[in-house]
Amino acid sequence: MTRIPWLLIAVLGSATYMYSQETSQATTMTGMLCNSTCVTQSSGHPACDQKCADKSGEIVLIGDQGQIIKIVNQEKVQENVGKKVKMSCRKVPGKKDTMYVDTVSLYGGGG
Repeated sequence: MTRIPWLLIAVLGSATYMYSQETSQATTMTGMLCNSTCVTQSSGHPACDQKCADKSGEIVLIGDQGQIIKIVNQEKVQENVGKKVKMSCRKVPGKKDTMYVDTVSLYGGGG
């Protein structure tokens, strides 16, 4: 019976440590938020078709460097689809090109 409290303390301590490691690795990215079904290729680079009305896909970030980044917490970026944004985000462990967005703001006056 005395092992349970110590085990709980160890688990909570580990979770807190892992969370602090994740939040310390935040990065800033800029690019266009776009529905994944509206991503097109323009001169060999991904672009967002502004005339696309399809809302069936997930929201992605088309980074200024041409990378397409998936976003885990879609509700955080939903109101800025079709606009250029600046985001503070963290990589999702074990998933390539997938981010968790902490903050999002319009970049350079919007899109």
